[in-house]
Amino acid sequence: MCSNRHTLALFLAACIALLVFSCGPSNKLKSIQEGQSRINILGNEAPSAAQSAPQYNVMRDTLKVKGENGEDFFIMKAERDSVTGEMVATEVLNASIVVARFRHVAERHGKLDLYFQIQVPEAIRDSRWQIRITPRMVVKNDTTDLHEVMITGADYNKERMRKYEVYDNLLKSILDDYDLIDRKREIEIFIERHLPELHAMRLDSAYVSDEVYTTMYDVSHKEIIDHYGLQISKVRKFFNDRRKKRAAKMEQDLYSNYPTLENSDKIRLDTLVTDSDLGLWSYDYLQTLDAEKGVKSINMLLSGSIYEGGKKIADIATTDAYTFYISTLSGFYRHIERYVKKVVERRAAANTSFDIKFSKGKSDIDPSLGLNEEELSRIRQTLQALMQNETFDLDSVIVTAGASPEGGFALNARLADDRSRSVTQFVSSYTRSFQDSLAREAGFSVDEEGNIITEELTFVEIPIISRSVGEDWETLDRLVETDTLLTEKQIKEYGRIRKMKDPDARELRLKKEKFYQHVADSLYPILRRVEFDFFLHRKGMIKDTIQTTEPDTLYRNGLRALEDMDYDTAVKLLEPYKDFNTAIALMGVDRNYAAKEILLTEPETADVDYLFAILWSRMGDEQKAVQYYLKACREDPSFVHRGNLDPEISALIKTYNLNADNGDDFL
Repeated sequence: MCSNRHTLALFLAACIALLVFSCGPSNKLKSIQEGQSRINILGNEAPSAAQSAPQYNVMRDTLKVKGENGEDFFIMKAERDSVTGEMVATEVLNASIVVARFRHVAERHGKLDLYFQIQVPEAIRDSRWQIRITPRMVVKNDTTDLHEVMITGADYNKERMRKYEVYDNLLKSILDDYDLIDRKREIEIFIERHLPELHAMRLDSAYVSDEVYTTMYDVSHKEIIDHYGLQISKVRKFFNDRRKKRAAKMEQDLYSNYPTLENSDKIRLDTLVTDSDLGLWSYDYLQTLDAEKGVKSINMLLSGSIYEGGKKIADIATTDAYTFYISTLSGFYRHIERYVKKVVERRAAANTSFDIKFSKGKSDIDPSLGLNEEELSRIRQTLQALMQNETFDLDSVIVTAGASPEGGFALNARLADDRSRSVTQFVSSYTRSFQDSLAREAGFSVDEEGNIITEELTFVEIPIISRSVGEDWETLDRLVETDTLLTEKQIKEYGRIRKMKDPDARELRLKKEKFYQHVADSLYPILRRVEFDFFLHRKGMIKDTIQTTEPDTLYRNGLRALEDMDYDTAVKLLEPYKDFNTAIALMGVDRNYAAKEILLTEPETADVDYLFAILWSRMGDEQKAVQYYLKACREDPSFVHRGNLDPEISALIKTYNLNADNGDDFL
């Protein structure tokens, strides 16, 4: 009897062992490798806590709204009866499981919240495994790896490791502390003297359990750091703070709906949702992005690997792409071109001065004197540019020469006049020679009969007018007033002398002042300049003034910012215009009341009514929101589909079943 029982026990044990083996990790791995067991990605309605944009929940059961002809009718929370097929009022709407491979996501405040679920079936999980799942985001063929989700089995870390690995891991963890990096050799000596058993591990290939490793690590790590320079209180605070942070992180990972990316450098573990019927573990994942111009959709897929004992043992088949279709408020903006009026004058003028040096008491131009050659070259270049200008014709040139007060007044006046005439003659001679050169370069052409036709250019003689100002005391007054090397007392003394009526007596009195030499050396040469005034007119223009319109670049930049979903910039640029596009920009930054006031001045169109529906939903008046939404859909049926894309409207559609089954039952 005893023998039979023993045999039966052995048989049962063998069966159990066989059953365990058949259901063990090896069969799971085979199923995974053959693609039979896979992770999955699903979209779902993100909880309100996950939305960056405000959620606008409808609280009433029934709404009274007006129809197209002003008649009243009622809309209520409803669902279709499974037996009769009729829509009946209900107080509770059951959540449905979204199985489509796409969902719509709305841009708000220039941000996108991509919410999805990572589903891991029972067939992939094992207590000895760590599953590492990497979401991959594909935007316009560019792939970006998001933060990993790591699912670690309870027994994953309970593997044996060699003693020398324990020693190396301990040493690496200690040297991670910044203050101890440069003291590696001292730390090893300390371990050898005070922790000989641990030091012996560095050459030992025997195995130790994870529990032994953990205990040894905690004690040794603290002893070594305490010994090397850090105060005990500081160390205790350091470890206590780190312990608190780890505890907070674990709590965040396990219980918070959406831990932020800042909680981890590379990995995250979001909310765990179990479904016993389906045998699934589902992880909610939220990724917030900056919306980009031109991006209409984003694909998300998952790839994964399985690790055991720190080594990868299998890859999990990559999921099919899950697509997020993006809707934006900026998509409503209108391509409006605005213009600014500009008065164009027929006549134009320009002036410049040239520093032509003259010998004392002389009026002839000496190219070798000072920088005269460079100044004469500048005059030629200026005249060439004006005579070849495609917009303006050169009408005349006025040459004005001045003189300094040095010397007699009458002599200076005559000298300034002679110098002006000398420069005028130079300019006249150059303009005539330049026009002749243009005529010579015009060339010739040959007609159909082989005759040579000489191209003749007709030039109008450009008047060159000579003027002079003699002693230029007015300019000297301005120069003295702004000279930083003269003291306030000296400037006042100059002003007192300047009141003398006789210019020769005035200059003689000025010579007696100590600051005279500075004035003569630094300011007088400026007075001997030659000024040019050029007078022009626009080619082909007869009237003195005309009005033109040019594109308003400020408004254009505002539209560009709106299109790029840069709502803050768009508001700054578009707010003065107070038009439809301004209202969209204001809605982008949640300035809803200001946007409403502007839309009230706009003609009633389908898109205006739809925006009103969004605004009233945001402001809590769901009755007006529904009424404007239905009105927009009657005017433009495309808004039936659009309503599902915007959270403010989709909440109303779901609550009151506005679009029914076919999307047009309410029309």
